[in-house]
Amino acid sequence: MKMGRYLFVNGRIYTGSDTAPFAEALGVIGRRVFCCTTEEEARALCDSFEVVDLKGKTLVPGFNDSHVHLYRLALQLGRTSLKGCVDLKDVASKVEDVAMSSSPGEWISCTDLPARLISNGSAEVAAVMEEVSAYNPVVMCNSTSDLLWANQLALESVEFSALDAQFVKLGAELNSDGKYTGIFRDAAARAVQKIVPELKGNELVKAFENTMSKLNELGIVAVHDMDAAKSFSVLARLKRTGKLTVRAMGSVGQASFRSFAGLGMFSGFGDEWLKIGPLVMCADGDLTSRCAHLLRPYENDPYNCGRVVMAKEGIQEAVTSAVKAGMSCSVRAVGDRANRDVLDVFESVFETSRAKGLRHRVECVQLLHPDDLKRFGELDVTVSMQPVHI
Repeated sequence: MKMGRYLFVNGRIYTGSDTAPFAEALGVIGRRVFCCTTEEEARALCDSFEVVDLKGKTLVPGFNDSHVHLYRLALQLGRTSLKGCVDLKDVASKVEDVAMSSSPGEWISCTDLPARLISNGSAEVAAVMEEVSAYNPVVMCNSTSDLLWANQLALESVEFSALDAQFVKLGAELNSDGKYTGIFRDAAARAVQKIVPELKGNELVKAFENTMSKLNELGIVAVHDMDAAKSFSVLARLKRTGKLTVRAMGSVGQASFRSFAGLGMFSGFGDEWLKIGPLVMCADGDLTSRCAHLLRPYENDPYNCGRVVMAKEGIQEAVTSAVKAGMSCSVRAVGDRANRDVLDVFESVFETSRAKGLRHRVECVQLLHPDDLKRFGELDVTVSMQPVHI
């Protein structure tokens, strides 16, 4: 098959290079950039290329998202969005459309439910939804997953009965008889949302294909997937069938580390489309819940310095084992104490890591003590901060 040969001209082309950040023309052969130069020079060099007129538009390299949970994202995008619904009749119409193409008993999961639409209570919701959801368990949550409505079939399901009743009732709305009305809030809402059976087989593959299409539409052509244990086999299947359109580096969780390492896999194992990334672990909790591990107590909370999810000694042991196996590490650290502990651990394996070409990273990096800022550069540690943590 003949490789495509294209010459992009008449646009603002961003190269990402420090020395020459912009070019007038870009030559491509197959999947590789051939040259970035002036339009005049490019035409002289590439007269056999097919010319693409950018018509003044900007051309940039494809984006790499350095922190994506592909499996979770695929499930999320697979749900029906209720965004834009102005009343419960709109909601019912969308659920009915999904139900018409679903088998009886098949779960229907919706997201982006406007919270105001169920503020009048469960009776009104149930009255509107009763007919359209008579044969399918239905759960609908808002965009932040802290408010959820479930229909009667969902409440009567085996999956719901397996939940911790005392825990769920803490965030549940109950009627005068002490029974669930279907509305759940906060942690209870998130727990109920998880009862929806996960996708498997071809359905999961299709969900991943849809996810990659959405990413491509946004210009994202590569991702660092934070949970390879759940998505690696699906991505490998897509690669084998030529349907993988996003380059993926899969991070390895602690639960699956020994399995990957036992097979001789290491960071970088794979090819340009699919490869093994770092071992991932979590040092502390979130800042909003006052669980980030801090050097000093929270304001007006003198006995609380946050919560340790994984002690420094445990991180040390895990990182040491990973480096020995040729695997880099990525640790989620939010508080300034957690970040300092992680940097201490990375400092202890600095020479060994450098000799093996391993570069470690810290996820979130939300709070830092000024004394620790320069240590990231000194230890060649990647700072992986997501917008929500700025």
